Amino acid sequence: TDTMAYRYGYAIPYPLGQYLQQRQLHIRDSNWWPDFPTSAEFMIDYYAFEAGSDVTGVLAIDPIVVEDILRIIGPIEVPGYGVVVSSDNVTYQIQYQVHHNVNTMATRKDFVSVLGEILFEKVMSAEGDQLKQILKTGMTNLNEKHILLYNSNLAVQDLLCERNWCGAVAETSGDYLMTIDTNVSINKTNFFVRKATEYEVRRSTDGSLNARVTMKYDNPSEWGWPGGPYTTYVRVYAPYGSVLSSATGLHDQPQTLTEYEGTAKARTVFAGVVRMDVKSQKDVVFSYQLPQTLADAAYQYDLLVQKQAGTATIPAEPGYRGDPLTVRFIDETGTNINGTGNFRYQDGMSQLELVTDLKQDVHFSAQAL
Repeated sequence: TDTMAYRYGYAIPYPLGQYLQQRQLHIRDSNWWPDFPTSAEFMIDYYAFEAGSDVTGVLAIDPIVVEDILRIIGPIEVPGYGVVVSSDNVTYQIQYQVHHNVNTMATRKDFVSVLGEILFEKVMSAEGDQLKQILKTGMTNLNEKHILLYNSNLAVQDLLCERNWCGAVAETSGDYLMTIDTNVSINKTNFFVRKATEYEVRRSTDGSLNARVTMKYDNPSEWGWPGGPYTTYVRVYAPYGSVLSSATGLHDQPQTLTEYEGTAKARTVFAGVVRMDVKSQKDVVFSYQLPQTLADAAYQYDLLVQKQAGTATIPAEPGYRGDPLTVRFIDETGTNINGTGNFRYQDGMSQLELVTDLKQDVHFSAQAL
């Protein structure tokens, strides 16, 4: 990165800067990119300038990981704060101590540092069954993208990505879907918001593939911190060359963007702002035509749905690990189809449906019988 970027700050992407009312991108905003290696490289570069030292790796965790560890080791007291944290209250306490129980901006995140040191010490000193449980939950959280890893050593990074632990946007040749929500409300309402996604693809009589993604949002929170109205910048990542037909439920006009052009993970992105009041629901729908190259291929439909890292972030609900997902493939040409995966038939042999959740990435495929 050139010196001018450091001197004047990193330009902040739209609409993040508009809603946060800031002109530069800070390290706290580095999770803007759905591709974690991009975020990690920005963090390393930013830290090198601010701290004057280099790091070679980044480890990211979310509140689900902390809750899972506390379920194993039990509640702990955070010295100097008079607070005992448990799996049931740690997410709330972190936000409260950082945003409300603050003496100065310079020390407002000291609570997180103290808590992190205690957790690290307890994890490193664990033995026997407790250690086995911690290792098991660590693997679960890696596979469910509550822990992400980056290493600047290319060989190590390749290994992390092979295991799907690096949080990278996947390189695929088939159909693809990833929906990204970025809370631009300057609140913590996203901890309460639930989202169910339905993705339907129709193979029309002319052979074209038409997709529709429906995102059903529910904001059950009330007025007052940490809840409140919810404003999210939603991005739908589709195969490169997809063409938007319509979009409903947005606060503004839909945008069509291109990301990673010229690479194996090139994507067309449909985006817009969604606003919700407290105790309300909203459906947001994007309809688009998939690239003709997918329709012209031999009859083998393959889909990868990638999970947004860090979701679901609803605190203290150990049974809720991923938002609901329904995938539906419909053939209108009269071809009988078969699928790979835990699917079910609808309307004879021409429609396959998969009902699952996004705890992990989901693979779905269909082919002619």
